[in-house]
Amino acid sequence: MELLLPDNEREQFYKMYKEHTRYGRKLGEGSERAIAEGLTDLYVDYTTKVIDAKSAPWYKKFFKWCNTVNYLAGLTWNMGIKNTRIMLTLWRNVNAGMYANPKYAITKERIARFEKLFPGGLYYTVKNKTNGHTVNLQHIADSGQLSQMVRALGYYIMEQKRISDIDPDVTNFKIDDTTPNLLFAQDKNGKSIIDNLRGIGLPNDKVTAQHLAFREIFESVDENILNSEGEKVGVRTRYPNFDAISDKVAEYISLVCGEYTGKIEE
Repeated sequence: MELLLPDNEREQFYKMYKEHTRYGRKLGEGSERAIAEGLTDLYVDYTTKVIDAKSAPWYKKFFKWCNTVNYLAGLTWNMGIKNTRIMLTLWRNVNAGMYANPKYAITKERIARFEKLFPGGLYYTVKNKTNGHTVNLQHIADSGQLSQMVRALGYYIMEQKRISDIDPDVTNFKIDDTTPNLLFAQDKNGKSIIDNLRGIGLPNDKVTAQHLAFREIFESVDENILNSEGEKVGVRTRYPNFDAISDKVAEYISLVCGEYTGKIEE
């Protein structure tokens, strides 16, 4: 929106967000970056709850439809019917490629404004809804990439824990910032899962954006384990960035286990 929209249209959406969303109304003056990020979050929600629902498997269609209805109802409640219609029209135009038209060419003035608002570059903010832990990730661009990462991590964690050992509702299986230690199990080539995901050992020209994203997620810190007398008895490796997405991984595992159990019962 910062780069694509003409100034007058961008300001219209900024004003709409600030006056008609519960988050926007809390913002003070000089909060243009927060507004830009808030509008981005709304678009990501639209993509995941409305667009992705159209390609859902048949057995998930009804639940996806319910999520879509709830999302649109919430958006309308916050912004009003007229503003919601305007917002949805913009998002549909973006997805249809309307702003690829040369008449919407990005100007030097918009680039300068963008660089002033985002001096540290773009990042994708992820928040653990369970514990509130939030991180800004440089190598994940959108919810689609995050979803792929969550699925991959869910698969490998289930593989290591054996899916049959996991309670279907995951009440007996806790995922936290130490769970990635499971992924140091080695494959037949003697390389660990976590190193494969991070592209460890690859030449620089073979390291992909996906490898960099996993490296960022698996950034670790070591902390000492102390006994009751305060003596060091070991070291625990924690992964703070992974903790921010651990609730999503747990949710994915719960979903898969539920489907798996249902098929067995049939």
